[in-house]
Amino acid sequence: MDWDNPTTDDLNKFSAVMDTHQHKKILVHCQANYRATAFIALYRTNRLGWSEQNAFKELMKIWNPAEYPIWQKFIDKSLRKQS
Repeated sequence: MDWDNPTTDDLNKFSAVMDTHQHKKILVHCQANYRATAFIALYRTNRLGWSEQNAFKELMKIWNPAEYPIWQKFIDKSLRKQS
């Protein structure tokens, strides 16, 4: 996926893989651990029903999406879509 252009399709593909392997331990990583934590947090809220506060706790220890407007917009859009 393109760092500068996260898409709903990217998130859907990620979520489908996670769904397929939901009862297994999975290592999700990326170069800086930004994309991985964002997609995991969105998966937790959108698919597993976690609260946003709990789902994004780990992400906020690593980075702040507000510093990357493209990502903040993508996260906000992805959360609204599930509401």
